[in-house]
Amino acid sequence: MTDHGKVRYELKTPYRDGTTHVFFDPIDFIGKLAALIPPPRLNLTRFFGVFAPNSNLRAQVTASQRGKNSPRLVNIEDGHSDKPYHARAMTWAPA
Repeated sequence: MTDHGKVRYELKTPYRDGTTHVFFDPIDFIGKLAALIPPPRLNLTRFFGVFAPNSNLRAQVTASQRGKNSPRLVNIEDGHSDKPYHARAMTWAPA
């Protein structure tokens, strides 16, 4: 905090123009900090390709064999399933 009530943020590396500090009003600074907090229950790791949750090949390339067409869900009569495998994290907990 400066004498004038501003928040002084020191940059890790200076900008090209030589700026080493940025000044914010306290409300603006809190707003910038709040924007960095992820929403609750949001996965911070995103998967794509064969590791994506909806991939047809996920069950073949992961150790847990979860995903579409998982061998754990294959029905003996039809030989395939479109429902993904859902494992319970706490099998001891009541549903």
